[in-house]
Amino acid sequence: MKKTVLLLCIVALVGVGCSTLKGGRTSKAKGTAVYTDFEDVQIPKGLKLKRGKSLFYESGRYRMGYFYYTGRVDPASLNEYFKNSLTASGWVLLNNFKYRNYLLNFVKGDRSCTVLIEDGTFSTKVHLWIGPLERQVEVK
Repeated sequence: MKKTVLLLCIVALVGVGCSTLKGGRTSKAKGTAVYTDFEDVQIPKGLKLKRGKSLFYESGRYRMGYFYYTGRVDPASLNEYFKNSLTASGWVLLNNFKYRNYLLNFVKGDRSCTVLIEDGTFSTKVHLWIGPLERQVEVK
């Protein structure tokens, strides 16, 4: 009898733990944001910059970088957040891909911005590349 009760308790705890892990990332990308090293690129507060995996370069008029963020934020809401936030800051969305991951490509003047959103097991990963273009792209 004691073994049966103990076994039922273990099964219940494992079930609750697994459902918590699956549903744990329910927060949406918030409108409140943190600015990056670029004044026209914002990151929602639910994401944390991993400085050890990121790189920022500046020399004269050239500024570029790769930024790696993680957080427990819904990937679909991040996709919408970046579309809205970057276009509001003057970036033009060139194209985007979705389903397995989200990939967004933007241009603004002589710069490009690429956002890759990956849905991980325990967190969402965001890769952000910003850099100069070889020449300015005319976008209609």
